[in-house]
Amino acid sequence: MNLRLLLSSALFLLTLSTYSISSVMRLNCDTLYYDEYINKVYAKGNVNLELNEATISASQLTFYVDDNIVISTGNVTIKRGKEYFNSSSLLLDLTDNALSLTDIHISVTPPKTNGKVYINIKELIDKPHVKIGKHSVITTCDHPNPHHSLHSWRLHYYPDTSLHLFLSYFKNDLSFFPFTIIPFSIPLLEVLPVPYYYYKLGKQKMVLNFPTIGKKSNNPDWGWFVQNSFDYRYKNNKTSTLYVDWYEANQNRRGEWGYGAHHFYGNDNIYGDIYAYNYDFILNDVKQNNTVYSINQTVTIKDYEFFGSYKRKDVDERINSSGSDERIDKSFRLSHLIPDTPLTFEVKENQQLKYQNKTLSSSLNKSFLHQNFIFDIKRKEFFSTHRDNVESSLVHNKEFKHGFHLKQTVNFNQYDTINDQTPLEQTLKYASSITKLLPYDINMNINISYLHDLDNERVTADSLSAINNYLYKLPEIEFKKTNATFLTLNSSSVVRVGSYREVRYNATNKTHSYPIQEHKFEPNIYYLSQHFSKTVKELPFLSTYTFSTRYEQYLFKNKNLSPFEGDAQYSFGLNSSLESTYFKFIKLKSSYTSNYAPKENNSPFYAYKKSFRESNALSETLTFFYKKNKSPTFNHSIDFSWSHSTGYNWLRDSQPYNDYKSNLVLKVDQHKLSVAMGQKLNFSRASRKSKYDPLNVSLSLNTRKKVMLNYAISYNLNDIVYEDKWNVLSSSATFKIPIGKDPLFAWHINAYYRYKPTLIGEEFQWDSYELSSISITKKEHKREFELGYKKLNNEFFFKYIFTLFPDDPIVLRRKNDIVSFEGRLSKQSEERFK
Repeated sequence: MNLRLLLSSALFLLTLSTYSISSVMRLNCDTLYYDEYINKVYAKGNVNLELNEATISASQLTFYVDDNIVISTGNVTIKRGKEYFNSSSLLLDLTDNALSLTDIHISVTPPKTNGKVYINIKELIDKPHVKIGKHSVITTCDHPNPHHSLHSWRLHYYPDTSLHLFLSYFKNDLSFFPFTIIPFSIPLLEVLPVPYYYYKLGKQKMVLNFPTIGKKSNNPDWGWFVQNSFDYRYKNNKTSTLYVDWYEANQNRRGEWGYGAHHFYGNDNIYGDIYAYNYDFILNDVKQNNTVYSINQTVTIKDYEFFGSYKRKDVDERINSSGSDERIDKSFRLSHLIPDTPLTFEVKENQQLKYQNKTLSSSLNKSFLHQNFIFDIKRKEFFSTHRDNVESSLVHNKEFKHGFHLKQTVNFNQYDTINDQTPLEQTLKYASSITKLLPYDINMNINISYLHDLDNERVTADSLSAINNYLYKLPEIEFKKTNATFLTLNSSSVVRVGSYREVRYNATNKTHSYPIQEHKFEPNIYYLSQHFSKTVKELPFLSTYTFSTRYEQYLFKNKNLSPFEGDAQYSFGLNSSLESTYFKFIKLKSSYTSNYAPKENNSPFYAYKKSFRESNALSETLTFFYKKNKSPTFNHSIDFSWSHSTGYNWLRDSQPYNDYKSNLVLKVDQHKLSVAMGQKLNFSRASRKSKYDPLNVSLSLNTRKKVMLNYAISYNLNDIVYEDKWNVLSSSATFKIPIGKDPLFAWHINAYYRYKPTLIGEEFQWDSYELSSISITKKEHKREFELGYKKLNNEFFFKYIFTLFPDDPIVLRRKNDIVSFEGRLSKQSEERFK
């Protein structure tokens, strides 16, 4: 049970009752009586008493003027804003500024939970400086008599300061034998005493968080760890934290304590945080440095924001993983915070000391009303290999009238090896595109791309790096139409023409260029792509027919030849299927696929040499089926299907047939039987005794009483057919048996059996099943116990879960001779060197 979350929910009620009594009150009611003899005021009917932010609603109130006391003996509602709760009576002492409420009942839904917390307080006394709760009960159980709850004799709440519990205990009633025959609750098991609990609140609070406890198993030199965090400051929605961690030293390790802090500071205009953590240890008499510290600072001056950060990391062994890291990270960012025309300038430097490289990058992003500029430059130095790489880009986007959009990109790359033998490699690339949506939803795209070799095409370097391999678009024009309709067919079309030039460098042809020289604007590639598709329903025999076609065509302009005389590439694809139903119990689905491309296809451009795989295949699936739903005269549902499938491929001369597959499925109510098998239709005489796939049988039974059986077995069908031997390849059985009529308090027995024959290949034997795992689960209304055993790992485990806190189970495992905790007590360690 998450005690802190329960108490935080209780604070909701205590805070709700808080108000500041002033000398001014406002009283509204239907009828008002005044008894002059005893100086008493009666208010009846829709009574509302307003005290600053609090409103007290009741059917009647009595105001004793001489005693300065307000009393109500009927049901009262106290409301502040959107929050409210009910009380059976009220006593308001205006002299002592004290409010007394009795029999308070409220429910709260805490964040990150899937249920409610219920709070009952017998009497609540609300004074200016302290709220006193008498005989309070906090629970997550919605039963009239909660099965688990936190009881407290006295509860003192000092707003923004502290919360105190006096003479408290946690009650957890168990409803199964032998606890049901014991007339009292068993201490420490069903009753856990909490004589005194103190919880500090307020802005300067010190909170000890629940520790993270576990064991690092991927390194034998590490053992158990306990990571503790102390929250000592909360300001501007930021929590400052101290870290004190203990790591068990095993074998050749020495050093067990790690320390750190994460501190947030500042206000709305100047703020930041500082993080530092150190855990040095000695491994094999060698000191290991594990240190990280960082600082982040933000300063806002009018419309400008300045941000800077620095991080130094020297880690020989991470905590929740393996590996080391040593680096220095620096960054600076300037932002001009104007909504329509912002500007951002940023510089980052990363030094990888372990891998001996350094990266320095800067970027400038400036937006205007209808355009945007982004400039980036990055330099990366590799000290071990003496390499220096520089990459830079400029991107410009602009919106014009009538829906035209322009995008321009300039990229600069420089690769330099710091010696006199290898020349400098420099390239400059330019790309531009204009897009426009034309009438009839046609998308137009005009592309231009160009590369300039700044190192004057040094052939040796270019052929080795291939960095100057490039397809020039001078320009390319594309028209695309999608989701169109042509003669009731769904269609999409792409038409593309362009003037292209391709340059490639390689060992065999170091100066390949096509065309050899740049030429005037004249298209040398014509591309057409056309797709059609159609689905036709409501045909005879309840048939559905679907087909789609795809046609692609590349025409290339060769020298001294027309486009239809030179190189070209064509491809055609067809997919169709017909699914029909006969006699109300037979389904037949036929699918045909064909893809064709002429062998004469050729392209003078490497970028457009398309690899193509032809196909010409037919597949058939025949299914026998029967389905019947429940009815007043038939109290069962039946769903039966038996499918058979194979196929034929005309392009395979030696093995044209697809494997034959058969699958039978029978469902009766919640029960299911499945049988699957297969057979190779292409086999030689020598391999005929291995032509069958395994025979797989599975059975699932579910009774109305929620008893469940899942059984699966796989046979070697070749042995059954040719040798009459029922050899089992694998088999398993799972049982789930509930015991008890009330599902909120039922027992569940889960068992898993695995087939393990004495000899491999022996025939089926019932006694070859062995118990692999078993567990017993007890539902206890909003909570659950589980006790189990796994034979494979020789493991016993116990699990206890509250429904409201599913992520925080209590788990105890014993594997061989090792006992471990899980859930809240065994989470992955937090990486301090982040």
